[in-house]
This record gives sequence, C-alpha cells and structure tokens, in this order.
Amino acid sequence: MGNSLTYPVHKFFKRLFSSVAGQVASIIENARLAWETRKDLAQTTRLYELSTEIISASSLEEAAGLVIEKVVEAAGAHSAVIKLLDKDGNLELALGPREPPPEPSGITMTVFRTGRPLAVSNVEKAGRWIPPHLRERGIKSFIGLPLKVGRRTIGVLFIRYDRPHRFSDREIKLFSIYANQAAMAIERARLYEEAREALLSTIAALAQAAEAKDRYTRGHSERVTLYAMAIAEELKLPAEEIEALRQAGLLHDIGKIAVSDQILRKPSELSPEDWKAIRSHPQRGVEIIRPVSALRPLIPIILYHHERYDGKGYPKGLKGEEIPLGARILAVADAYEAMTANRPYRPAMSKREAIEKLKKEAGRQFDPKVVAAFLRLLEKGLIQ
Repeated sequence: MGNSLTYPVHKFFKRLFSSVAGQVASIIENARLAWETRKDLAQTTRLYELSTEIISASSLEEAAGLVIEKVVEAAGAHSAVIKLLDKDGNLELALGPREPPPEPSGITMTVFRTGRPLAVSNVEKAGRWIPPHLRERGIKSFIGLPLKVGRRTIGVLFIRYDRPHRFSDREIKLFSIYANQAAMAIERARLYEEAREALLSTIAALAQAAEAKDRYTRGHSERVTLYAMAIAEELKLPAEEIEALRQAGLLHDIGKIAVSDQILRKPSELSPEDWKAIRSHPQRGVEIIRPVSALRPLIPIILYHHERYDGKGYPKGLKGEEIPLGARILAVADAYEAMTANRPYRPAMSKREAIEKLKKEAGRQFDPKVVAAFLRLLEKGLIQ
C-alpha cells in the first residue's frame, strides 16, 4: 500500500523539479539575452555616436586617430591599429603601435584579400600563425575588419584585447558596420587632403606668378608666411587659424599681378598715382580669389593686411581690433620682411633697425600684442 503511493509522489516531484529547472533555465537564458541585448544596444549607441564624430574629420591623421580612440573606448579594448593601402599598393600603418610589416600570407593580408572579418578569441590557443609581436605585447584576442568603400577594400582595422574575448556573431556584425563607416570617413579625409594639397599648389603657383614680376620680392610671400605662422603659434591660436594664415600669407600680394611692372620696379620715389596703384593691390587680390570658394575665408586677412592699428591705414581705415587678428599678424610679418630686404628704392635695414621700428610703431601702425609676440620669437632665436 505504501509502495503504491511512493512511486506517484516520486514521479510528481521529478516532474516538478524538471519543470522548475526548465523555467529557471528559461529565466537564465532570457536574462542572458536581455543582458546581451542591452550590451549590444549600448555598444550600438556608442558606435553610432562615434560614426557621427569621425565623419567630420578633415585630415587622414585626425580621422584615423578618432577611429582608434573611439573604437577602443566603445569596445572596451586594449588597443587598435589601422593599416591603409598606400599609392604603391602596400598596406602601411596609418595609426597605432609600431609593428613589423604584414606578411604576404599573414593575418592582415588575409583580411584584406578576402574582405571578411577574422576573429581570434584566444591567441594562446591559435597556434604559430599568430605573429609573435602580439604575444609580446600581451594581446590575448583580436578581430581584424576590412575597411571597405563600396566594393573596394582600402585597409584593415584591428581591435585588440588583453584578455580572451569571445566575439559573438552580433558583435562581429556591429564592428563590421562601424568599420564600413570608418572607411568612408577615412576615404573622405584622404580625398579632402588631396584636394587641399592641390589647392595649396595652386596658391603657391599664384604667389610665384605675382613675385615673378619683381626680382626684389621673390621669396617674400614664403618668408612672410613663416613669420606669420610663428606669431600665430606664439599667440596659441587654433590650428585652423594658423592654416588660414599660411594660405593668406602666400596670397597676400596676389593683387600685385594687376599692378604695372614699371611701378613695382621703379627705383625712384613713387608718385601719388603710383601709390594709388600699389594701394589697390589688396582689393585686386580679393577680386582674384573671390571666385574660388575654398579661398573666400582668406578675404578679410588679405583685404585688411595694410590697415593700421591707429586707423590710418587702407583700404577701409579700420582701427584696433576692428582689424581681423589674422590681418594684424600679417601686417607685422609683412613689414619686418620688407624692412630687412632690399628694394629698388632703398637698401635693407639691419635687424636691429627693423626691431626698433617695430617697437616705435607698436600701438600706432601695429597691434602691440602682435609686436610683443614677434619680439619674443626673435629673442628666442626662432626667427632670424
């Protein structure tokens, strides 16, 4: 009688425990999936934010730097490396820790040739095909991702961990999406750099054309540019303002193309008409560069580089800080270079004489802060 009751009770508890175990397993699995979903969502959000940041990069170095910095942060990784295809068809390190060049049959070339991600969750168990320098640097796992623009692979992004890391399919897919966005940002930055270099070549050619009319001023624009950039750096101006000064410095006298050679080379004192023609060169320069949209931001610097701090300059008679800072810097650089160079109507001043002239005109012709910065550079020997 007792035995007849024992079996059903045992069976009941067995079914109960089985049911509870199944429910617990289901709860654990749901919790795991929920945790992975939250992790994926957080990672997706971070990578989306990163994508919007890197797309605004205007140089290859900046784009590559942002990709590495942000992907390491978002992935919780140890480090990242970018290798890009150069003009000779070689994969060269764009940014990241220095390391040996890729082997033809190695990991980098495998990812590049196949155009597919390659993940290694545990370097120690992966065998001899893992490059020794990874183990030496404490890398325990990594993923290599092709950087693709359309169907073209332009490089490889490696994300590295200092611990074993199992890469889920969803994580690999997420990293691949980010790698594609990174590739577009890098390619955009590379094209921007190429366009910028072409523009600077055009600027240099225009400057040389202006100076070719007068043998006394050959090299003038380059020297003025070096002085102006040094002053801007001494004043700790942002990089974009220093770059604008570089371009404006090369082009500040471009308007002299429209001035008669006879006036520019005249060995005697200039007449009022001659001075009128000379003083037209800032406006003429603006007319030359205005059709080029990329050069329009330089207009205020070029137009006003002959204004005086006391308001007695040209073409508008601007005074003090009404004059753009770039133009005030260029005015000092231009004047010092002109004073220390020979001209058809006078010999060059000595360095000491030019310095005394700058000091005397600080607050009158020149911005005192700019003069002070220039004099500091001379004292440090950073300008000869």
